[in-house]
Amino acid sequence: MIESAREDTTSPSAAERGGRDDGRDAPYLQHWFPVAFEVDLDRKALTRVTVHGSGFVLFYGPEERLACLPDRCPHRSARLSDGRRTGAGTVECLYHGWGFAGDGLCTGIPQLPRDTAIPPRAHLAPVPLEVVQGIVWIWPGRRDDVDPASITRIAALDRPDMRTIDYVSDLPYGQEALVENVLDFAHIHIAHDGARGGGHRAHAGPLAFEIEERGPAGFGAEFRSPTMDESDRSERTEGARVDFDAPNLVHYVSSYSSGDRIAGLALFSAPLHHDRCRLVYRAYSNFWPKQDLKRPRWREHIHQMELLEQDMAVVMGQTRELASDGRALRDLWLPIKTSDQLVLQYRRWVEAHAADTPGALGWRTRNDVPPSSHAPPALDRMTLHTQHCAACREALRRFLRERRAAGGTAFVATVGAALVGLPFGLLPASAAVAAALWGVRAHATIERLTGGPAPPPPSTDESLDSGQG
Repeated sequence: MIESAREDTTSPSAAERGGRDDGRDAPYLQHWFPVAFEVDLDRKALTRVTVHGSGFVLFYGPEERLACLPDRCPHRSARLSDGRRTGAGTVECLYHGWGFAGDGLCTGIPQLPRDTAIPPRAHLAPVPLEVVQGIVWIWPGRRDDVDPASITRIAALDRPDMRTIDYVSDLPYGQEALVENVLDFAHIHIAHDGARGGGHRAHAGPLAFEIEERGPAGFGAEFRSPTMDESDRSERTEGARVDFDAPNLVHYVSSYSSGDRIAGLALFSAPLHHDRCRLVYRAYSNFWPKQDLKRPRWREHIHQMELLEQDMAVVMGQTRELASDGRALRDLWLPIKTSDQLVLQYRRWVEAHAADTPGALGWRTRNDVPPSSHAPPALDRMTLHTQHCAACREALRRFLRERRAAGGTAFVATVGAALVGLPFGLLPASAAVAAALWGVRAHATIERLTGGPAPPPPSTDESLDSGQG
């Protein structure tokens, strides 16, 4: 948790600071947004995150206190995240060396004479930040509305026997498209047929929902699939529930005949921009199979990326169609009661409570925005996930080293086999083959972690610590 800015008489007020609350009055900013798992943050580096197109920089100050500031130097609008974290735990702007502490106060301007006071507008207004159950939340809106108690806590996660699978990924479509997608339980048995953690086409069928409306806070629903026989349900699942805790969480919970078993899926999200978002995924259970508990975090993440990629193209195509058509959803869609009730409930919630959000698409209304000026989003795993994940960054470093070592070993063994000749050259020849296979396996894993051609060997080890955003 970040300490609030100092409130003494020498400190400038928020209105005097360069990072004052101008532009932070929009209703859609008056929320807590989940931006990262704390375990994925590099404590020695600066991390950029974005919410609704605005940039913020996360960093650890003195005594390992996590802080958040607007990612814009008040001097000439350079990104602070392009600078460096000093040994004193402050941020130093790369452009002219202006320094900032975690409370937003400017700690130094190299170009000022020693006897000159720092201008009040050189100071920044710190961004409220909380770490709850390992997830980093920031509040980009007006500070007078901040209430840390409003951050969602999942009681089951405080149990000592609970284990989680935590995963973060940026996605090339907006938060609304993501929320709609994860509320759409009906697509799982088609789009993810046969995938581990996915569905089975034979179970696709009508769904029954009992929806509870909660106004601005969201809605919840009990749901079931009458076509799925009890014998087909794993671990004797007795029921399922989903809650949309507006605007950033879709939470699934399963109930079991064995009352001591708990399992759930918390799908947190944050809008990076109106057409891009971040998924902060947390699956939890107190009865994971042993093989799941032993599986390295990075290997589980490869599976999660494969699952997301199965319907990524469909969702991207859908959002493009909706953006280009211009009509309201009620004039475009043909929803059916036995599959689409949650999706319709969400679009009606958007219409009633979030219609002013950029890009908002309600059932009868839409708040279109001009086409994006930024480049089309990259779709490789390095960009969407690995650069944001500590476990996958470290795994990538390891396999880059292994590939390099395998190449050197194979070369030396091959030369040795050629010099020795038969029959004594069989041993180094076998070593050369083994090293080559080792290199091939390392290369294949690198491609799975990056989602594209493997990066070149050398200085890549240092370049993997790029910030999030």
